[in-house]
Amino acid sequence: MKTKFIIESLNTKKRKIFSLNLSLWRTNPYSPSINWVLMKSLPLLAILGFCLLNSSVVEARQKLEAVVTPVVAIGDISVAQRNIFLNRLQETLSQHFTLVPQEDFNNARRQAFKVLDAESCTEDQCIQKIMEFLQVEHLFSLQIIKEEDYTQLSLTLSGLESKRVVTGDCESCKISELSDQVESLATQIIPDTPVIAAAQNQRMAYNSPQTRGAARNAQPPVAPALPGIPIEGGAAVADDFPGFVKISPGEKGRMRYERGDLTGQWKSFPRHEVILTKPFYIAEREVTVAEYTAFVKATLQRPPKCSAQYENWDRDTRKKHPINCVTWIETNAYIEWLNKTQSPPNDMVYRMCTDAEWEFAARAGTNSKWSCGDDATCLFDHAWYRRNSDGTREVKTKKPNPWGLYDMHGNVWEWVSDWHGVYPESTVVDPPGLENGSHRTYRGGGFASSSKLVRSAIRSSVLPGDRFYDLGIRVCASQP
Repeated sequence: MKTKFIIESLNTKKRKIFSLNLSLWRTNPYSPSINWVLMKSLPLLAILGFCLLNSSVVEARQKLEAVVTPVVAIGDISVAQRNIFLNRLQETLSQHFTLVPQEDFNNARRQAFKVLDAESCTEDQCIQKIMEFLQVEHLFSLQIIKEEDYTQLSLTLSGLESKRVVTGDCESCKISELSDQVESLATQIIPDTPVIAAAQNQRMAYNSPQTRGAARNAQPPVAPALPGIPIEGGAAVADDFPGFVKISPGEKGRMRYERGDLTGQWKSFPRHEVILTKPFYIAEREVTVAEYTAFVKATLQRPPKCSAQYENWDRDTRKKHPINCVTWIETNAYIEWLNKTQSPPNDMVYRMCTDAEWEFAARAGTNSKWSCGDDATCLFDHAWYRRNSDGTREVKTKKPNPWGLYDMHGNVWEWVSDWHGVYPESTVVDPPGLENGSHRTYRGGGFASSSKLVRSAIRSSVLPGDRFYDLGIRVCASQP
């Protein structure tokens, strides 16, 4: 199905793009007759306003973010009627979600069309990319079809790995009745999952009176610090394995850290303790175009192509850039080829990193947002991302993380072996990931990612056969 975010009117058969028209509230000047009352009431109003603002901020922090697309209408439905339905939908959803502004959605849609082929990308690919740009996990879209006196409504929720659709219909209904149906559909489709419940409970704990009391007078408000646990384990350059860094247990014979973060955003919730007991090796850089070209020529694999503007394949000037546009399936095939054609030392085998191994290596002994600290300005020296790059760059041209690993933040996302799934809430030991699933996980952020998306904790997921302009490979190795 081609996705162009257009609708075709049944009457005119002309393509139109509908945009959301938001209303602005306006206030009229107070009459002089009540000015004296207002002046006397200012202290009380100030206290009341502070309380309302504080409660609004707390409520907002308890909600996950979502985006609502413009209403798609087919048939005799006016712009004003579409806006009525959209406002009713937003009003209902806003009780459970913090809604992304429509302007942000429009910008993300334009950016998605810029990096994907709008004429050939599937609906799921475009939605995934829009959600990635917006850093949301829920996208709602309402479609209304009207034929004479019969009206059908369809509300779709695009989530992490699946879609849910609820429908309703009505014959000879008034606009108010249809608006009530929109609210009913929204109430039905709002997800009531353990993930959202856990995220909301976690935020409520951090916004409890006890937590807020200590910082009540702080200005401006500061987000709660990550609690952190003592990190165990470390890394060293592998003299017997050129190009790789050895990640080893600490004095207690284990590697220990906290995976995920506290925001509940972009699939990285809940934060939990991870213990790794087995040493492993990880490549100091991403797989380059030159290295992947040797694999394609030797095996006659399909060249990795996705977006002519950004793909690195068959570009003489990009031989040292990371390979991109590769699927998880192709990544696995490349690693199998490596094991057949090369001999890693000490009878080890090449493989993809697990999700837990990747984040431990990316954090490199830190508990901050990025391995270089909590100030996003440090990324200019350590990462190729949206603020300083419009495409991939040669590997190892930015500073490495504290363990000598390059481009763990940005340049291209990196496939890991895990099926995507919800993180556990309790401690896990050597987690291999789910036994099966529909989507594979990738990590690290790419050159088109914001600073938030290149954080150590962030992960994303797509189908194993999907390919993107900012998705590549990093290799791990270990004893079988």
